[in-house]
Amino acid sequence: MNFDDFEEDYCDLASDISGAGYNTFEQKLSNLFALLDGDTFVREQLVELENSIDFESWYKEGLSTRSGMVGSGKLAWADDHTHRLAQHLALFRHFASNEGAYIQFCSAFLYAGSGYDEMVWKINSELFDPFERDLLKYIRRKVANTQSGEGTEAQDEIFTLDHSTEEYHAALSSLTKAISAIKQNNKIGADEPLAKERVVAELEAGESLLHTTQVRIQAVWDLIKNGLHWVASKATEIVMTELLKASLIAVAALLAIQYVPTF
Repeated sequence: MNFDDFEEDYCDLASDISGAGYNTFEQKLSNLFALLDGDTFVREQLVELENSIDFESWYKEGLSTRSGMVGSGKLAWADDHTHRLAQHLALFRHFASNEGAYIQFCSAFLYAGSGYDEMVWKINSELFDPFERDLLKYIRRKVANTQSGEGTEAQDEIFTLDHSTEEYHAALSSLTKAISAIKQNNKIGADEPLAKERVVAELEAGESLLHTTQVRIQAVWDLIKNGLHWVASKATEIVMTELLKASLIAVAALLAIQYVPTF
């Protein structure tokens, strides 16, 4: 999915949540998280955010501050904007994954009367609407940084490959499978056999570099990314396209490069 399509779907689902009643609130939250988790790049950003906090300890500590009054508990919201976004993200995932969790939250931290619709309205107006706006901004900036090539200087550095890691084996295996499939597919590059020969040679050169201990990140990434993107422009089968995407994502992860497939 390209980012324009993702953003359109995101805005639609966020709007659905903002207008939800108690009987659809949790399901609509689940729909949003399915979208977020279904995009590989976005999911990576969410994991990074959520791993930056200990939600269970933070939430339990907040529950311990309750007095006898409904809604009297205090959550320790972070001053740092990104850290606070991570707290909100984990909280709404908690609501989506645990039936009735939002009711306990209102009872503990956000009194909104006894009506479930009122609770949902209070959560949406005070927490969800600012959260979904800030999360979209965060994702947009991550995508913009990736597409603008931010970090190119770092990518030109020497990178030491650890051949014993699962990440290394996954990247090498994925690239090898992609190259083999490209060579066996007679439709790809049928009208440009010399170009295909060149691209395959460049991909195999990139593969060979991954067998070494040290690589220049930009050099190996350019060989692999440009080659697989050329193949993607010629491929018509979904299976081939998905294989190319998987290979690019695996190699990017190995080299610590932020990358979003654009095909």
